Amino acid sequence: MTENAVPPLADAWAIFGASSGLAREFARYAARQGKPLILAGRDVEDLEIDGRDLVLRGSPAVRTLKFDALDGATLTQAVATLDAALPEKFSVLIAFGVLADQRQIEAEPALAEEIMATNAGAAIALMLALAPLMEKRQGGRLVVIGSVAGDRVRASNLVYGASKAALHGACDPLRARLARAKVTLTLSKPGPLDTAMTFSRPRGVPMASAGDCARDLWQAAQAGRPVRYFPGLWRWIMLAIRLMPHAIFHRLKL
Repeated sequence: MTENAVPPLADAWAIFGASSGLAREFARYAARQGKPLILAGRDVEDLEIDGRDLVLRGSPAVRTLKFDALDGATLTQAVATLDAALPEKFSVLIAFGVLADQRQIEAEPALAEEIMATNAGAAIALMLALAPLMEKRQGGRLVVIGSVAGDRVRASNLVYGASKAALHGACDPLRARLARAKVTLTLSKPGPLDTAMTFSRPRGVPMASAGDCARDLWQAAQAGRPVRYFPGLWRWIMLAIRLMPHAIFHRLKL
């Protein structure tokens, strides 16, 4: 079902970037909890296939929305549709993003613009567009997928890390704003996950399960935790990296 026919839903989760590996696992977990779902992404036909599976997994209703992070018209339409379809408080997962090898980006500089526009610009624009809707309803949860790469940007992952660092920077002030309306904002900072996005990437560190991350993120969102690292060990790894003196950090091949 497209955005023009979405009926009112109660206590729903809207998932933007619903075809990503982590988003799919999160949607499956939400379906098992009996939650209505709205799946937003570029390939609506593919999402409708997912929707039928999610109904079988326990969701009472699944709808789809056309959404392209780099198309402002679809963002505006998607937010307007949510406003009409969700009269009560609702929750949102923002899970879209682009990852590319730094060497490829340097060979094709236009990729840097696309990554920054998608991972930071579009995500922040969507957050700002959703905020008034959630404030009006006085409740709900906003979950944003960041990355440990944004905690301290490395030369080997400069553009992707910078895009996530920008996204992280927007979350803290928005969290404070939304808290006044009883809306929680959980920023997820996973390490590398075993998904299609990372399939062709060098496997220098162990890849965590997207399913395990989705379950952990669901629990963090229910508890209203502001920041969630996954696996939890990354909190301490990134703390050590953030505290590392510049003279040492810049000599390491990270």
